[in-house]
Amino acid sequence: MSFNIKTGLRSGRWLALSAVVLFLAFYNVSIAQKEIFLEQGRRVVLALRPLDPRSLMQGDYMILQFQIERDISRALPELAPRRGLAVLRLENGEHKLARLHGSEPLAEGELLLEFKQIGGGIKVSSGSFFFEEGQAKTYEQARYAELRVRDDGKAMISALLDEDLKVIKKNR
Repeated sequence: MSFNIKTGLRSGRWLALSAVVLFLAFYNVSIAQKEIFLEQGRRVVLALRPLDPRSLMQGDYMILQFQIERDISRALPELAPRRGLAVLRLENGEHKLARLHGSEPLAEGELLLEFKQIGGGIKVSSGSFFFEEGQAKTYEQARYAELRVRDDGKAMISALLDEDLKVIKKNR
């Protein structure tokens, strides 16, 4: 059996083209899933922990830390599981920890928020907010984060809010 270089090159091109098409299809499905998440998720407002914004700025993103992460950490038992669900309740426009979730049903107005223990700390979302380069000053005024949360407690950051709970918009 002999190897034909022309056939081998054509096969390689088709393989490369197929890989690119598959990657683009996966990427587009991922974007569509995130857009659906943002549209269908319930709006949750969480207070950001006070930090020096200058120390948070690195390039075109901001590392976020939420007050509720500290509250969850304080409420966790000594040998807590690595993942769990917190029950939130809306108070004065902001969602706060009501309790850690067991198997009890949720009361009216309560919702779930998933958390994970990572490196000795608690995380409720990705913890990073990306924005266009040159917009750091605009987002330094953030005091709250708006998340979209599904019924299963998974969350995605959708916006940063100022002290009046208004969405901070980028400068043009």
